[in-house]
Amino acid sequence: MLLVYTTVKSQTEAKKIGKKLVSDGLAACASTWKADSVYKWKGKIREESEWVIELKCRDQEYGKIEMALKKMHSYELPAIYGIPVAVGEKDYLKWLNKHVYLK
Repeated sequence: MLLVYTTVKSQTEAKKIGKKLVSDGLAACASTWKADSVYKWKGKIREESEWVIELKCRDQEYGKIEMALKKMHSYELPAIYGIPVAVGEKDYLKWLNKHVYLK
């Protein structure tokens, strides 16, 4: 299992991306929440409210998810990365594998 993490500008964008990736079968679930971020961009410190998207998928879907996120994302340089999950509850992992599929 892999968690894919990214942040976007708005709740609307987060929901649109999450729904698309789940409906396309690349992720079994997309969770979103608001975050306050502090980061350096083009030489300046920025403070912004953003929306986190956490996608639950299989490791082998990462490349396709990354490509899809780059196409849909509004940021010039989006943070996109995968976090491997070493262990998980077996029934949840069975559910995840059932709902992620490649077209």
